[in-house]
Amino acid sequence: MQKQRYSFDLPEYQNIHVDLELSFWANKPTVWVNGQLISPSPKNPREFMLPLPNRTEVKMEIKGFTFDYQPRVIIGGKFISVARKLKWYETLLASIPVVLLFTGGALGGLCAFVAVSSSFKTLRSESDKFLRLFLVLLITAGAFLGYMMIRTIIHWIFRI
Repeated sequence: MQKQRYSFDLPEYQNIHVDLELSFWANKPTVWVNGQLISPSPKNPREFMLPLPNRTEVKMEIKGFTFDYQPRVIIGGKFISVARKLKWYETLLASIPVVLLFTGGALGGLCAFVAVSSSFKTLRSESDKFLRLFLVLLITAGAFLGYMMIRTIIHWIFRI
């Protein structure tokens, strides 16, 4: 699976350019500043010290994710938006599997979580717009079909 990449400039920190790469499932971060690979902090692999042109450093932390799977990047104590804001229809389309949470209990919630997470990550990728939307539709259909198959298997095994 491909990695998620984010590029952003920090004009408030002497115009440095930051490239952030997260592996798709593990979200292990890799950071470059102006093309130079930056090593993570020895204490925390999600914390980096970004070198500035004036020979000082600023701390960058990569926390979890926001609701729509944008990584939470905090630089110098301030949240930095690193990804484009999703359109309303993208958020709506990716959130359709949440219906499983209300109709399918814990199993439905698990299927919904996997589908919504995968959909938001897919929408954040750099693929063609229509391909991303098609893949989200496939993920949504897969969530519903997967839920029905697992539920049927559980009912068949336990004769509930």
